[in-house]
Amino acid sequence: MSRLSKRIGLFVLLAAATALPAKELAWKSIDVRARLDEKGALHVVETQTMVFDGDWNGGERVFRVLPGQSLKFSSLTRIAPDGTRHLLTEGGLAAVDEWGWTGENILRWRSRLPTDPEFSNTEIVYELAYTLTGVLVKQGDRSYLLDHDFAFPNREWPIRGLRVSLELHPEPTDVGALAKSVSAEFTPAASRHNSKVDVRVNGRGLEASCDPDRVAQIVRILLDNALTHTPQGTRIEVAAARENGQVNLTVQDHGLGIKRAALARVFEPFYTSDDVQGSGLGLAIARELAERMEGHLAVESVPGRTTFTLELPA
Repeated sequence: MSRLSKRIGLFVLLAAATALPAKELAWKSIDVRARLDEKGALHVVETQTMVFDGDWNGGERVFRVLPGQSLKFSSLTRIAPDGTRHLLTEGGLAAVDEWGWTGENILRWRSRLPTDPEFSNTEIVYELAYTLTGVLVKQGDRSYLLDHDFAFPNREWPIRGLRVSLELHPEPTDVGALAKSVSAEFTPAASRHNSKVDVRVNGRGLEASCDPDRVAQIVRILLDNALTHTPQGTRIEVAAARENGQVNLTVQDHGLGIKRAALARVFEPFYTSDDVQGSGLGLAIARELAERMEGHLAVESVPGRTTFTLELPA
């Protein structure tokens, strides 16, 4: 387990370099890119650079899935030296580039046939994509653990390097256009709520340096929060503007407001109250994503108006 206090922090681990033994198997590197969504599901892309030496038939991945957790496997891809991607198919492992389950959580794949020549320090890259749920465990009032074992505790072969990171891809982004696009996604939900989402963009070219996918995720969390925790017919507004050398994106609702005692804790993981309910993860994740983009997410609330403001560097 890796302790994650208040912030949702994925981490970087670099294992000590280990010389490759002869006639054995080693991982030159394992690169894990993970994204934690607003429901607490962990979407993982795991790239394994494996080095085979001898009569190995293929690879194996043992997933550690505890009671209350679930694993959804998406795909397994072999990446050739020239970058060409070959999607492996599910099967009985009778052919190269087939994969299958052995037991409930043991994934195996075929890299060579028994009649093929033995490997000789052969490097093969595989990419596994999967989703894990139930991996966050509450620890006290202000912290929780990410309970997932990315490494291979049951394997005797060396892993030379392991890196685990949260995916962010900052780039110049038109925040105004993004606000309009994401708000339009909520038209059906707003209609069921007897409401509508009004969008106001002040000025053109409201460009910020940020990850557009993560900003969109934050806006979705805020809009979902507004529609979920306000009475039917509540007016919701999304606005984007440039202020004091930064770009501000706000989501405002004209509902009942958030009580003062709850307002101080809305960004705490797993916190719920009468006016802030659900898994207690969405707003905590939204603030973490904002801070990882060198931005900030704040909230103000009075009876009749609640405003979440995302500040991004221009």
